[in-house]
Amino acid sequence: RDEAHTRASLMNFAIYSEDPSSLEAGTRLLEEITREHACRGMLLLALPGGKPSARAWITAHCQLHDGHKSVCSEQISFVLEGGTMNQVRNIVFAHLDSDLPLVCWWQGDLSANFSERFYSVMDMLFVDSSKWTRPAEGYAVLQGALDQSTAHFRVYDLSWLRSHLFRTALA
Repeated sequence: RDEAHTRASLMNFAIYSEDPSSLEAGTRLLEEITREHACRGMLLLALPGGKPSARAWITAHCQLHDGHKSVCSEQISFVLEGGTMNQVRNIVFAHLDSDLPLVCWWQGDLSANFSERFYSVMDMLFVDSSKWTRPAEGYAVLQGALDQSTAHFRVYDLSWLRSHLFRTALA
């Protein structure tokens, strides 16, 4: 009756990209994901090179119930120019809900920013190896990360997951 709204989070969900054209698509993805999974969404665009600077803004994705906003998930978007992992770790990860797991979707090739300072705070990592320009190098980077004692994340390759029905039919 009092028009109360609820902010809900079951996880921290970050989409990381180094492609400047990914902001709009990332926002649409987070909007779709928050329909089914209440989370604190983070859209991270790191642009290596140039003078270090950071811009950020917040968007709310609210779900309707009986024609009224009922549950809202936050999206915090960051554009980090001169984007190094130190920027990501210090600026962005300060905005995580600390008691919730961090799920990250790394879009594109694994760059130098995929470092111990990044993956040591992740619980799950999604990648799409079908988009990698050098898959063998990407898998080697992943294996090296998983061999580190600070790594406690699980990896899910969207390319492999897409082939599930085909693999099931063959079995």
